[in-house]
Amino acid sequence: MSWRPGRRRFLELAATAAGALLAGQAGIALAGSGATWRVTNDAGVWWLIRPNGERTVSLGVNHVDPRLWVMPYNRQHTVGLYGADFSERGGRVNARSAGARRWMGRVLDNLAGWGFNTLGFHTPVPSALFADRIAWMATVRPITLTSYLPALEYVDVFAPEVAARLDAGVREVCEASRGEPNLLGYVYSDRPMYGVGANPRRQGGTNPWVATLQQQPSGSPGKRTWIGVLAQRYGTAPLAAAAQGVSASSWDALGAITSWPQASPGSPAEADQLVFLALVVERWYQLQFEAVRRHDPAHLIFGDKLGGGKAEVGYRGGNHPAIPEYLYPILKRYVDVVSVEWYGQIEDQVTALRAIHAATGKPILLGDSSFAEVQPEQGGKSKGVIVRSQAEVGDAFARYLEGAMVEPYIVGWHFCGYIESFTAQNDRFQPQNGFIDPFEKVHQEAVSKVKAANGKAVRWHEAALPR
Repeated sequence: MSWRPGRRRFLELAATAAGALLAGQAGIALAGSGATWRVTNDAGVWWLIRPNGERTVSLGVNHVDPRLWVMPYNRQHTVGLYGADFSERGGRVNARSAGARRWMGRVLDNLAGWGFNTLGFHTPVPSALFADRIAWMATVRPITLTSYLPALEYVDVFAPEVAARLDAGVREVCEASRGEPNLLGYVYSDRPMYGVGANPRRQGGTNPWVATLQQQPSGSPGKRTWIGVLAQRYGTAPLAAAAQGVSASSWDALGAITSWPQASPGSPAEADQLVFLALVVERWYQLQFEAVRRHDPAHLIFGDKLGGGKAEVGYRGGNHPAIPEYLYPILKRYVDVVSVEWYGQIEDQVTALRAIHAATGKPILLGDSSFAEVQPEQGGKSKGVIVRSQAEVGDAFARYLEGAMVEPYIVGWHFCGYIESFTAQNDRFQPQNGFIDPFEKVHQEAVSKVKAANGKAVRWHEAALPR
């Protein structure tokens, strides 16, 4: 049996997909109780609230990834510091080893000393090594939509077996995490492809999730929902087929088609596919939300780390596609905090960030961005907005953090990342930037300014004016 929206809900989504926002839609209740982290709006300013009731913001770092300590150029150094049992095959940290505990202890001492209070995205480390000392986010990803991972799947979200599979994976994560006092909440995938287009960085064509469900056999729930979209928009199969660039005299014949042309930008076919995509993504968020709330009704839901937009002055190239407008009401219903990855200067981003907050009613976590000095060993490039020196990294960090904190709806910023990486023949990581080099030498010129800025973050946010 396929999942289909009621006609009123369908028409709302259709209008949203065409560019209008849903009006008057109620948001979910704020997650959290006295024993967990939560968010609150205090006189127009959003805050994270610790379990003890203290107001704060999340100041985090990403990519505390043990694999970055055992690259060809620094493995011997790391073994000398922490022992040969520090990591296992594939670079995974050996959480049972004394070396791993020494390693994480040094990381946490550094972060605390520099004013950070959160371990952010891309930290594949067992929580037992850090959960008692720092706030952290659990990743819920039993089915991944992260486009650069090999396990990427575009599943039929309308199929009961997919819902059951998702629920089982969510339950496993929640049962392992929900009792931890420093758990901020749950994150999903990294920059899923929720826009129209076959390439996440380019508009036009057919979204790969839409294409996957279009290609299913006629009896599948996803295919039946796609045909239902066309039936509600066109009324007759020949009209629907013509709009899609195929030929069919009946709905059964249209449902049997498994090869669909790519839609051209601005065409009726693209509009049809965007309506369908909105239904797919809404169902996806609904399934995840309901599963998390079944197994952990208290902790925050951050959802996916989404692209913020194209204001990337000084960034290394590419862009992070803006959140599609159809996603705004979905976020309003199914997350507690909107998480955004967006490299650039805060003054280039603030207009779009205000619009995201206005449309969703949710606070925003700046979940991934950074500034970097390119090192000689990095082959001429590094992750982050490039500046000329470590002192300028610190200056850029302070300007960005202050500009973010005076926005009343922003509840934190996570810097990407902690440790630099160099180029190497078998290094599958792009050059990472960070506050230490691969041999753990601290960039003091940057860190001294980062520490000073982090120490002012709460005060800056207290001075934020409601908008």
